[in-house]
Amino acid sequence: MELLKQARDEAGADDKLAARIEVDLAFMALFNGDLSEGLEHARASVGLAEAIGDEQVLVDALSVFALVHFCAGQPFDEAILDRALRLDQPAGHVRGVGVSPQLARGVILLRTGDLDGARAQFLANRRAAIERGEEGTANAPDFSLGVIEILAGNASRVGEQIREARALAAHTSVKALELAYVEALADGHLGRLEAARRAALTGAAEAERLEERLFVLRYLSLHGFVELSAGRFEAAEESLAKAASLAEAASIGEPGLLEFVPDRVEALIALSRLDDAAAALESYERAANELERPVGIAASLRCRGLLALARGDIEKGVELLERAAAASDGLQIPIERARSLLALGVARRRAKQKRAARESLESALAIFESIEASVWAHRMRDELARIGGRGPRSDELTPTERLVAELVAQGKTNKEAAGELVVTVRAIEANLSRIYAKLGIRSRTELARVYRPEGTRT
Repeated sequence: MELLKQARDEAGADDKLAARIEVDLAFMALFNGDLSEGLEHARASVGLAEAIGDEQVLVDALSVFALVHFCAGQPFDEAILDRALRLDQPAGHVRGVGVSPQLARGVILLRTGDLDGARAQFLANRRAAIERGEEGTANAPDFSLGVIEILAGNASRVGEQIREARALAAHTSVKALELAYVEALADGHLGRLEAARRAALTGAAEAERLEERLFVLRYLSLHGFVELSAGRFEAAEESLAKAASLAEAASIGEPGLLEFVPDRVEALIALSRLDDAAAALESYERAANELERPVGIAASLRCRGLLALARGDIEKGVELLERAAAASDGLQIPIERARSLLALGVARRRAKQKRAARESLESALAIFESIEASVWAHRMRDELARIGGRGPRSDELTPTERLVAELVAQGKTNKEAAGELVVTVRAIEANLSRIYAKLGIRSRTELARVYRPEGTRT
């Protein structure tokens, strides 16, 4: 940053050079943890680029403007990024630190929960780099693609991808810090908590040494998630409070970059610090609603429901958590759906709605098992055991199981059923295993013969 500022001072009347330096300053400010400064440089870069009329410099300026404003949680006209994509002619164009409209679009799609769109964009970025012969940047999307697969419930699939990326990291723009984060994130989601804990703490220290403040934030967030998963709430709050301080200092306002907030709220509730939990949620919830972020809205409803339960208002808690479950129904992030169903199941159990509680918890368990989230699945079984009373009959299916059974009985493939229900193929497979056991059958053919939409057997 200091060298770039010196270069900007020395650029003098060379507005084209000055504009390119302002682009680099804006982009680096994101990783340096100062989006307030980044916004100033982004605006300056666009002003200079517009004044000189250089289209490629303008493309870079518009791209960094959109990206920095997005990360800061500042509304911006999406036509800005569309204009950059239309003007972009990447062949032969040497970028500064690597910002591009395609990168900005991929980040925005990922952080707003459009995993399918983000995956397609980053894969296109990789193909374009290969076609242009830019071997040094062809693997740059590996970090984002890894995060996408983990959030989509495919954490067990990223191992081979990370091993290949590590082999190329020394010769490409992919950084070891990024790859180690993806690997640790996968471990955390798969329940390999000790490995994830060690990697998160090591990564946070290394990112601090390198002054990569954005990655310090990410590693602290991961450590908090790991400790929350383990039920170590004091340790979770310690890391997540540090993450919150970093995010505030950096002026990060986009809920998709503040994924640690709901985890922190849950940890604070578990510690009976209810006023602190409500205060921690406030700005995140407001931004999620104002910016219309589906993931943030669903998570905020879940947190509000848990707060209501902790304060003894069970009726309000059930109402909010039913809204959270409904809001999470169309999300492409299965763990968010499962956590909402878990919270709803607990609320219904406390409301003495045993049958409804069991259905919610069994649906959550099916999702946790399908994404191989072993620690959360184990917690589900404990919650189910706490309900007591009679479990479902062998031929009694949950609402989710009935939907799956109906689609498969109609001849849908697992992939087709997953597409209709907006879940992973593994979620369909896990539900089918449960359906077969309850109905006493072994195949799709038998299911088609014995199952009827109303849930009765022939």
